[in-house]
Amino acid sequence: ILPGERAIIEMAQSCGLELTPPAQRDVRQASSYGLGEQVKAALDAGCRHLIIGLGGSATNDGGIDLSGLDPRLQQSEIQASCDVTNPLLGEHGATWVYGAQKGADEAALSELEAGMAHYSQLLTQTLGFDASERPGAGAAGGMGAALIAYTGATLRPGIDLVLELLNADDHLRDAALTIVGEGWLDRQSAFGKAPVGVAGKAARHGVPVVALCGGRDESSRQLYQHHIDAMWSICQRPMALAESMNTCEPLLADAAENVLRTFLSGWRGEAHKRITV
Repeated sequence: ILPGERAIIEMAQSCGLELTPPAQRDVRQASSYGLGEQVKAALDAGCRHLIIGLGGSATNDGGIDLSGLDPRLQQSEIQASCDVTNPLLGEHGATWVYGAQKGADEAALSELEAGMAHYSQLLTQTLGFDASERPGAGAAGGMGAALIAYTGATLRPGIDLVLELLNADDHLRDAALTIVGEGWLDRQSAFGKAPVGVAGKAARHGVPVVALCGGRDESSRQLYQHHIDAMWSICQRPMALAESMNTCEPLLADAAENVLRTFLSGWRGEAHKRITV
């Protein structure tokens, strides 16, 4: 809860994929009910500006049920943090793109897509809202569509919301260096991911940007066109994923130290040139 009757809610904390062990995941049984409980708790606390993060959900149920819709939502402003533009239906929609990682096989995917198509028809019939092709409607298993249709929510890129909440411009205005991080850097990092979002804002202040990552591929070189000046992998040698994740803290500290030593050596070199010239 933030000042000004604002609340930040993360859907993944109640309906998150990582809350269920991989062997037990069954998206047909997963429910977004917990997000409703989070929203109700925020409303009960007097919050009327809700910021809801939609990433990392385990669900594909289309979100909210109208039968118990809280009337206080109509007097509330809701912004949904959404880093994807998937529609509700089709090959690029919620089910076919994300259903498999939530525990659905081919048969379950077909069943879920049919259910989502029916849900979309009901939205149109009941509210006159066609969510089938709306960008972002497929976020979090259809929660994007539910929030837009039932609460009038605005979908915004997550990084834009976070930078605004952090007053990032104030921090970057006098910064000498910005360090960003990502588990894996590739060309997809340019599509709404946090490192590129931060880099773009840093560039407007003339601040150089270094990215630290667990790994990267050849396509990550495209990020040099998106204001990232250098990229460093924190892995010191070939290692298994489990080992790198278990030792990420010392690996990150070591890589960060080397970045700063390199940066400061460049500063000293510039200062020496100015003095000797």
